[in-house]
Amino acid sequence: PHFCRLVLEELAHYEASGIPLRRPNGMNRYGAILDHLGMENSLRYLCRRVLRPMGSMLFPSLISKGDVDHTYGFVVRYRPDQDVSLAEHADASLLTLNLNLGVPGFSGGEVVFRGTRFVDSNPQQMPERPVDFARMNEGDGVLHLGGQFHSALRIKSGERVNLVLWMFGEHGVVRIAPYEERERLTMMDRWNQFAADTSKSRVTGISTQND
Repeated sequence: PHFCRLVLEELAHYEASGIPLRRPNGMNRYGAILDHLGMENSLRYLCRRVLRPMGSMLFPSLISKGDVDHTYGFVVRYRPDQDVSLAEHADASLLTLNLNLGVPGFSGGEVVFRGTRFVDSNPQQMPERPVDFARMNEGDGVLHLGGQFHSALRIKSGERVNLVLWMFGEHGVVRIAPYEERERLTMMDRWNQFAADTSKSRVTGISTQND
């Protein structure tokens, strides 16, 4: 919750500064790109420390070592006089986090999920599974494959503000082909990878300085 409040405060400061805001993506007109708020290092830490092991646990055939290291984060805003809904689409990512920043008092704006491209047969014909962020606590969210089709229903009142984080595969790609069994992370590998990467970076830094 404290993190959510800090993001909302920083977003308000940025909007009040008069600096022109780039639209967060090709579909949403209102919000902000989080790198412009100086959050790139924090988001990369979140991805590598928490979201990569969670993603590889949920989707072991598509997320392995080296994935979820490249990110693009942004905030989206829905309200009756701005963006009110979003057509069905799949994200340009391997893994997506959609987080409720906790602005109270809105209704509507549910996100409706269907199937996942390259995973399900006829993914857009699968039954709808709605998620109502108005019923979520501050800081709650959904972690899903970027290829899962979803849409945002019309917001009825108030304002819904969400943090969205797109995460990509190794070298910035969106992986389609599943990993072989031998390439997948074990339970220990998932949660130890961050420490191993950090240790490797320190060693590399020391070596570079000595050179």
